Amino acid sequence: NGDPRLSCFGLMKNSRDGKSYSTNLAYTPPEYLRTGRVTPESVIFSFGTVLLDLLSGKRIPPSHALDMMRGNNIQMLMDSHLEGNYSTEEATALVDLASQCLQYEARDRPHTKKLVTILEPLQTKLEVT
Repeated sequence: NGDPRLSCFGLMKNSRDGKSYSTNLAYTPPEYLRTGRVTPESVIFSFGTVLLDLLSGKRIPPSHALDMMRGNNIQMLMDSHLEGNYSTEEATALVDLASQCLQYEARDRPHTKKLVTILEPLQTKLEVT
């Protein structure tokens, strides 16, 4: 039905509203831990954790990553295997997007349309080169 589902290969459990959600706490949004409910904002948080994993090449707890992002320490955050072979401008945009997705309060996270608006031009640049 076009509904995105993000998860890991860890254990799954049913939430109170009948939807399944990963029990891997690294991907679990704070509001799910409080209420047991999965919302569209919960999926955005999970997307942020996956994006962070892709950028860094490792598992960084979201709270620690937010501290790194606030310090504009992008080189420390990015995967060292890339050896600096990436656009700093695009990396900054993706790190900023991950930061927005990982906000503690669900209402402070971007909507899916904003994600697409930010990601689409980056995809277009990739196709051109």
